[in-house]
Amino acid sequence: MGLDSLMVVELSVAVDRMLGCTVPVLELVAANCLDDLARRILPLVNGGTR
Repeated sequence: MGLDSLMVVELSVAVDRMLGCTVPVLELVAANCLDDLARRILPLVNGGTR
């Protein structure tokens, strides 16, 4: 998605605060687009682990 390292950390913290789940930074970096990011985050929000 073209994020630099600071943006990735900020996004990770924001997701944790807003959705109550910890998303590994590597998951955020690996996402190619917002749709891909949503698919990676959804299982974590629903209580699953990756």
